[in-house]
Amino acid sequence: AEESTQSTWEAVVSTQSTWAIAWKRPQFIIMDEPTNHLDAETIEALITALKGYQGGVLIVSHDQYFLQNVVTSYWALDAGGIHHITGVKEAKNFWGNQAVQRSEEVGQKQKK
Repeated sequence: AEESTQSTWEAVVSTQSTWAIAWKRPQFIIMDEPTNHLDAETIEALITALKGYQGGVLIVSHDQYFLQNVVTSYWALDAGGIHHITGVKEAKNFWGNQAVQRSEEVGQKQKK
């Protein structure tokens, strides 16, 4: 049987073609702090693009304006599991309560 060999160039082109096809219409996007280092105009363009996106998006961000304009469902992850949050205000309350609980735990451990 004759083995098929590809030149390095052919392998690169093949790999790039595969990525081009995969990235043409991704089903799911993960974004970690996507607005960091973006100006206001670019953030608005990103918001517009995401509103028109037809797939799933997981966003980790502290940018409240961005989240309020893009997100349709909030979820918080902590040691106790995954929690559905109804909005930015509830998220602040959730994480604020978590911070209070953690400081109380640290204080109790320091007393021992």
